[in-house]
Amino acid sequence: MRIVTTLFSASNFKRFGANIDRQNQISKTLQWGATQNAHIIVLPAGVLVARHEGEADKIAMQVVSEAQRRNIAVIFGIDEGETKVNNKQKGKRDAKTPLNDPSLGFAWSPGMSNHSKFVQRCIKGSDEVLEASCKEARQISVDGKAVEILICGEMFHKRIREEVKKRNPHFVFDIGHISMTRASRTLQNISNWGCATLFSQHLKLHGGTFHCFNNGQKLSGVKPDCIFNDDIWIELHLWNIG
Repeated sequence: MRIVTTLFSASNFKRFGANIDRQNQISKTLQWGATQNAHIIVLPAGVLVARHEGEADKIAMQVVSEAQRRNIAVIFGIDEGETKVNNKQKGKRDAKTPLNDPSLGFAWSPGMSNHSKFVQRCIKGSDEVLEASCKEARQISVDGKAVEILICGEMFHKRIREEVKKRNPHFVFDIGHISMTRASRTLQNISNWGCATLFSQHLKLHGGTFHCFNNGQKLSGVKPDCIFNDDIWIELHLWNIG
């Protein structure tokens, strides 16, 4: 499967005024992916922001509609509410109220009549998550392969991982928020199940690592195949896996 993962600029992360510029970069990414015959584009969590869930649904439909026109699957996240922290910490979550502003994930693939929507269940492994939520399947089919979707810190939650493993997906994609430095080891451990794991996120600087593991083997550290270098830049890498 041909997969495009992304490293997105953290500039104006979770700021309402940045949505137009960010949507332009998403459009460029979908267009580039289509020219590369990619099956799926994986964008970060919180790549766009909304004031409430209804607005998030409308914004998501704009992204999904463009993916549908290009016949290419897409996974992305929209957060509700701007970041509440000061400029020094700009872009980071308010640790005191981690889930007051829901983080939503959206996914669509050719053959689906409607896109899927998910709410982030936790931000760290120690968070309490209802058993029913842990068991919730968040899968789409892309090019005949089962793709499981995790949002940011969900990858660190043991019960969520256990339930994902039971479903035996071909791929596990985690859409991260920003500067997730601990992702690599967890992604590799998940890939030891016999699947491929990939990751997209926001970074403050160019030149970050594209994380990918396949059956426990590290494929990370590669250079971007394409860069859209505007005020809000985005780096893209195309993988061809299984």
